[in-house]
Amino acid sequence: MRTGSPRRLSFATGFCLALGGLAAVSLGGALGAGIARSVAEPTAVASLDLQGLLEQLQESQDREADIRAAVQARADEISALQTAVQGMITELETLPQNSGAERIRLEIEIRAGQQELETRGQLYVQERQLQVTQLLVEMADKAFEAAARVAERDGYDIVIHDNTTALATLPDIDSVLRRLTRTTVYTAESTDITTSVLALMNNEYAAGE
Repeated sequence: MRTGSPRRLSFATGFCLALGGLAAVSLGGALGAGIARSVAEPTAVASLDLQGLLEQLQESQDREADIRAAVQARADEISALQTAVQGMITELETLPQNSGAERIRLEIEIRAGQQELETRGQLYVQERQLQVTQLLVEMADKAFEAAARVAERDGYDIVIHDNTTALATLPDIDSVLRRLTRTTVYTAESTDITTSVLALMNNEYAAGE
């Protein structure tokens, strides 16, 4: 009985050693793969504050000034029409009750003026919204294109939209929801390319490009 024990012990020991060897090989392979992954070149990520950029772009400021001038011209036209309608209302109030034809004429003109005011007011709002939206879309497209060129020049692989500035200006419940679902939590100042993109776009605008 004792003579068989060393063989059984030797077999058990050999099995454990073999199992340990397999584990070591597996662990070594996993560590090797981990090391291979760790030496892979990291992805370079940059951030862009689009709202802050658009607010500082010279082209955006100039075009906004043009929009404000056009809007003011329309507002002056509406104001002049309002004054004219109010004048007719005042005139109607001073007419004698028995001035039939004149009262009818003024009432018709007042009604037409009020309808024109309503139509012009609606067009005024729609036109202003359309102009502002068109400007934002065009400038955003230019900003994205410029950001791509800066990223390629400076060696960045990805540029994310840093919307923390925009979120900070929202005063209502939407701001809370958008803060909870925002994609940008933190960006290091060293990876922010907003200043570089701003300089590129302003220089090209000044040069007429």
